[in-house]
Amino acid sequence: MPIFNAPDMHEVLLTRGKVQLLPPELKIKIHTAENCALVHPGRCHERAATNGGRQLCIAHLIQTEGYAAISDWLDNVGTFMDVTSERNLLECVLTEMMHKDQGGISCYQMQKSSN
Repeated sequence: MPIFNAPDMHEVLLTRGKVQLLPPELKIKIHTAENCALVHPGRCHERAATNGGRQLCIAHLIQTEGYAAISDWLDNVGTFMDVTSERNLLECVLTEMMHKDQGGISCYQMQKSSN
């Protein structure tokens, strides 16, 4: 017997909102394993949409899909839209994962301080 409802698909790096003005044949390119995580509906899905939750989801994607696959996917998507902020966030989360025992500030704090 399942212990929770069917999971929701959550877009992590590129959201539906970011691609809403693109043609349909390009919009569907965000629905890939390199960009989507399955989350519990309700509170978990809401948390995934926060800055901290987004970082956790990116870390999960790096662990399950691999950094190289996500980077290649961003390269492909980058041929028809600007993915600079998504690329920077991916790099930041990867760096944070590699140095997690050393503490430091979060990727979102870093982005705010550099603006």
